[in-house]
Amino acid sequence: MNLIKLGKRSLLVILAVAVVMTFSFTGMAFATTYTDTKGTITSDSGANVRSDAGTSYSIVMTLAKGTVVEVTKSKKGDDDYTWYKIKYDSKTGWVRSDLIKITKNESSSTSSSTVKTYTNTKGTITAENGAYVRKGAGTNYSEVMLLAKDTVVTVKKSKKASDGYRWYKIKYDGKSGWVRGDLIKIKKKSSSSSGKSYTDTIGTVKASSGANMRKGAGTSYDIIISLPKSTVVTVTYSKKASDGYTWYKVKYDGKKGWIKGTLLKISKKESSKPSTMTDEEFVKYLKDQGFPKAYRKLLIKLHKQHPTWVFKAAVTGLDWDTVIDKESANGVSTVNYVYPLYYRSTEEGAYNKETKKYVSYDSGGWYSASRVTVRYYMDPRNFLNEDGIFQFLTHSFDSSTQSKANLKKMVSGTFLDGEYPKVDGEKVSFKTYSDAIYYAGKKKGVNPYVIASIIIQEQGTQGKGGCISGKVKGYEGYFNFFNIGAYRTSSMSAVERGVWYASQEGSYSRPWNTRYKSIRGGAEFYAKEYINTNKNTLYFKKWNVMNGESMVGKYQYMSNAMGAAQEAYQLKKAYDSMGEAALTFEIPVYKNMPSNACPRPTESSPTSLAEEKAIEEAKALEKKNAKIQAGVERINISGKSSIITKENGKRCIQLVWTRSVTGYKVDYYEIYRSTSKNEGYSDKPFYTTKFGTTRKYVNTKKLTEGTKYYYKIRGVRVLTDYYGNETLVYTNWSNIMSRKY
Repeated sequence: MNLIKLGKRSLLVILAVAVVMTFSFTGMAFATTYTDTKGTITSDSGANVRSDAGTSYSIVMTLAKGTVVEVTKSKKGDDDYTWYKIKYDSKTGWVRSDLIKITKNESSSTSSSTVKTYTNTKGTITAENGAYVRKGAGTNYSEVMLLAKDTVVTVKKSKKASDGYRWYKIKYDGKSGWVRGDLIKIKKKSSSSSGKSYTDTIGTVKASSGANMRKGAGTSYDIIISLPKSTVVTVTYSKKASDGYTWYKVKYDGKKGWIKGTLLKISKKESSKPSTMTDEEFVKYLKDQGFPKAYRKLLIKLHKQHPTWVFKAAVTGLDWDTVIDKESANGVSTVNYVYPLYYRSTEEGAYNKETKKYVSYDSGGWYSASRVTVRYYMDPRNFLNEDGIFQFLTHSFDSSTQSKANLKKMVSGTFLDGEYPKVDGEKVSFKTYSDAIYYAGKKKGVNPYVIASIIIQEQGTQGKGGCISGKVKGYEGYFNFFNIGAYRTSSMSAVERGVWYASQEGSYSRPWNTRYKSIRGGAEFYAKEYINTNKNTLYFKKWNVMNGESMVGKYQYMSNAMGAAQEAYQLKKAYDSMGEAALTFEIPVYKNMPSNACPRPTESSPTSLAEEKAIEEAKALEKKNAKIQAGVERINISGKSSIITKENGKRCIQLVWTRSVTGYKVDYYEIYRSTSKNEGYSDKPFYTTKFGTTRKYVNTKKLTEGTKYYYKIRGVRVLTDYYGNETLVYTNWSNIMSRKY
């Protein structure tokens, strides 16, 4: 055995270690462990959480006054204070006892008599400033959300808390928590026996301001959709609500909700449906709907081809030219670079006349659309045919007309026609994209054909869009099938911004770290932002014209002026294989529309407002001049001649005439003379009056004694077009007047 000789320094180190070990084990011997225990920070300036029990240890985090933490153990520190080991937000550390108040949790074995369970019960927030919903029954628990006054919630249970208040566990918008009893009013739902059921009954919105369809029978419930005057709904049930009014449960466009009785006119369904109407009945139906004459002749043709289709007039109440002004503003409506230049606007800000370059939008390749382009694609009459009509198809989910089989036919030949590529760790399992899209549509109340057409529109038929690759650097594994939030910024490309949006926690079930989450989240976004906000068709999704003039050109799904028309063809493809189905189309109608459908852009079309106005003014002047010309050319002149003697004794020939047709002036008269009745008149007038108001002429010169002279007269109107070109318009010739000198 080797003996190790220790120096004085080595011996001191060993002794020091031994002392430390002794203190450590001593401290452990006096530690106390806690279960079901909370602590609340009481210090006004907050409390430092340290790595061990003493102020000499490093600070792990600082907690504000009122923060509630989980307490796991305690021990005496080297400063003679008791220190508590706590856990907060997945971090652990030690807090000095004078900075924290310790409370034992209410035992989970508390007698059920102190906890009350509720069924079929609602609560309404009554506090003026709203009420916090907390994770537990007490103000020391963290906040889940803040609910405004009059918010209606579902009540699940209640219990008396240590603060002396009764607290209610509630559920709202998918989230649960506790609300203090003095901030909420509890009410049991009315018994269904007090209501009335209806069959074959409809309600028509009669209020000029429209009616809100709500989630429950009362104005405290959330609005599902706002319906304009004359909207027809199906009535299934009614009951007297707590506000004393009768409310009707209704169905509209695949949605169910409640409408206040004073806003509805209740009546039995008419037995006649579009498929059984006579031609006369159908024309009357279109008139009653509010379709102008130019719409009717096109819809009558479609009705003959598809008698089960239902056409509803969506009366916007907006002036046509006002809408075009707003939708033609720079960048609001765009066209792709592949289209001819005459589709683009040359307005200031959209086109640089010096460099002869167009301003691009949406990451390049898109340019402001000209007014003519916007007018053409906004005019519903250009699309009342078997293909274009599908941009007016309502977008809610409807199992009777939508199926996975037909969805698969629709996406045939695109990247959506195939197996669904599952992500590792993804819980849901779909065999095909069609399965995933149909399920998402059903869950969120969106037509799955619309979902598919949006995806194809955004990502291309081959699915080459960057937002769905899952391989964008820094955002690997994130997907954005709808390209929501995908626009270029100073620091991000449109694709980077799109996948960044997909990676964030928040609304619409984000983050979207699987393809299905992105598709479902996109459907949820579409339902909330579009279907439930009067944008329930492809047309209204592009052109926001059902939410008042102030909203026109804002909050639109796309800038592509052709987007609605292009996506309509994808939808049409889905329905081609279905045969005849009862489909509903909502077609917009505007005030002061042109009498004829707006023409498609051509090479001669104006590309700016100035050009368009110039052309309109030129056309207006041309029309006015044509009317004047027709009037002048109808004027007949009747004249007579005589010999008169002037004061100086000289004899003269005097002509006096009258004219027919009032309302059309002439600028002057031309007088032609000959010595033969039917020939010999010069190409140039013998005399021209200075004014068109002159109706008399005295011939004093170039007269020979014994000669007979013949005269004829015509009036002249000078018309000037928009570009300054003059045209001479003539009246009819007068009768020939003669007189022997």
